[in-house]
Parts: sequence; C-alpha cells; structure tokens
Amino acid sequence: MICSDYLCLKGSGMLTEPDGSVYEGEFHKHKKHGEGVQMYSSTVYYEGGWVDGKRHGQGIFRSKDGSVYNGQWRSDVYHGEGSMVHSSGVTYVGMWVNGRPAGEWPVIRDVTQMLHVCV
Repeated sequence: MICSDYLCLKGSGMLTEPDGSVYEGEFHKHKKHGEGVQMYSSTVYYEGGWVDGKRHGQGIFRSKDGSVYNGQWRSDVYHGEGSMVHSSGVTYVGMWVNGRPAGEWPVIRDVTQMLHVCV
C-alpha cells in the first residue's frame, strides 16, 4: 500500500514524507507503529521499532557521518543498552539515558574486542 499525508490507518505500507525521506513498514492509527525502515537519505537511515510515530524499542541508526548506533530507543532517543561505532572507529558500549551515555563505559578502539564486552 502506498500512503500519502499519513493516510495509512493500519497495516504495512510506504510513505514519502514532505522532506523526501521514505518510510516503509507498519502503521497503526495513521502513525509509524511496529517494525519499519526510515530512509532519511541514501546513507542515513533507521531500521527498527516504532511506537506512535517515534523510534522505540530495538533499532539501528546510521548517521550522516557514518556513525552507527545499535541498541534500544525510547521516544525517539537512544535509551537503554546500546553501542555506538563512531565514524572515527572508536566504539562505545553501555547504557544510554535520554540520548546520552550513562556512567563509565569501556572505550573500544578495536571492533573485534567488542565481542568480548558483549558476551
């Protein structure tokens, strides 16, 4: 189903937003809800859970600079356990609260070390 102006009541569909970004996934009551992928541009995207139009639950976000966050979301921000692989190659693993790192984290410069932290 192709949706326009958020006219997807429920089920799965594809929506092109006014800014040109494209969402493909599940809808409920005219909002992104369930699993879906939002392509903001050819290199920036979010894939994961949505609740009431906001990123929520488990998801992966790739930013414009190539950094990748893989973890939990709440109300459109990083919140819960997650890892951030920065475009510089530095990886952070740990808890996030309201979009910010919480507490002391291991800073991993070699991604293969991440396997030992995540196990």
